[in-house]
Amino acid sequence: LDALSSIHVGNGVLLENSIALMQKAIPDSEFSILSMDKKTNEIIYNDVNYTMFGVFWRGKGKVKKVLWIVLHVLFVFIQIVNQYTFKIDPVKLSFNNYQRTAFRKIKESDVCISIIGEAINDNFYQALYFWLFKYWITMRLGKKFILLPQSIGPLNNRINKFFVYHFLKKADLLVARDEKSFEKLKELGFKQKQIAYSIDVGIMQTAEAASRYPVNAYFNEHKERKVIGLTLSKFPSEIKVDVDYLSIIINGIRKVVNPDDFNILIMPSNYILDGESNDYKLCKKAKHLLSQDYNVEILPNRVFFPKEYTTLLSQLYFFISTRMHVTILAASQYIPTLAVSSQHKITGFMRNIGQEELALQLDEIDRIADKIEYVISNRDDISLSIKNNVIEQKKSLEELVKRIQKVVNND
Repeated sequence: LDALSSIHVGNGVLLENSIALMQKAIPDSEFSILSMDKKTNEIIYNDVNYTMFGVFWRGKGKVKKVLWIVLHVLFVFIQIVNQYTFKIDPVKLSFNNYQRTAFRKIKESDVCISIIGEAINDNFYQALYFWLFKYWITMRLGKKFILLPQSIGPLNNRINKFFVYHFLKKADLLVARDEKSFEKLKELGFKQKQIAYSIDVGIMQTAEAASRYPVNAYFNEHKERKVIGLTLSKFPSEIKVDVDYLSIIINGIRKVVNPDDFNILIMPSNYILDGESNDYKLCKKAKHLLSQDYNVEILPNRVFFPKEYTTLLSQLYFFISTRMHVTILAASQYIPTLAVSSQHKITGFMRNIGQEELALQLDEIDRIADKIEYVISNRDDISLSIKNNVIEQKKSLEELVKRIQKVVNND
């Protein structure tokens, strides 16, 4: 229902591996994909259409954003009233082709799943109710609804909590991807049979042979050196950031990383269709600063689908990341990763794979030099620890497949 855009590596990971998971649960299944970026996703997937709400208000100025919200709130209101009164085909009450197509695809489906990864929280309250409405009306149309592994929260606003529960109370399966999120689902009042814990589906990601996407191909010289990967991102505006994390990370690297031993590959993971994303601009700034001391390159400004990106990660000596899903991809290849965490979802994942000590909160990021030194000194032991924990955590996905099969088979 909400595939977003594979031009963002994390969303590409969710889409690719959610399909893989559902195919394990329901062999020979066919998929319709509702996306916020039809153009990118249809490069490698069939039957791609826009979400019920198109691309939301992206790219609109303040006035047009307000008009968009007013119009779509009216659409939601009409649809809710209709469901409790006349029960006219919702397609006939749709305002545009996005809505009509989405309803048709939902009506054609047996099972509808959300793969958004993170929507149910107070930070993204502006879009929260539109997502909740879409889930709710899917169930009103008699479809089985599954929320694949999500981060739930922060969710402290009483009104938000009320509507989350009442819009989702008839869901067939709600899956949390960390313990904190699982506890939040229980706190909200969902029945035990409705909820489950599972590690993020991204841990299923596979890589290609290194020869297909060799990491040293990005370097013109000193190709024999080990490679450190670095992903930097602009944190969402909803998250308050009071530290100059870019400078601290750069200085931490300079303090302990020998430029004669390592190359650095800067790996943006969030792109846009035209121009440069804020993440990419930040990564270019990091390249400029690091190039004074190191042999540094940056990934080109184009789409990286999960297999290519993961293959590059699999060849790193270690990785420094501020993004959730590229951290998961590195773990899937047992690559030691320092994860700079601004949200509980990253810390929760690192705890899942036994690497909580390598999750640095923003208020403790000045310890990064010590952590880098620790990783360099203990790289193989850390990698083995990740491998053992990932293998253990994948058992939760096996259990999730069984739970999905029960939903589908009405067990």
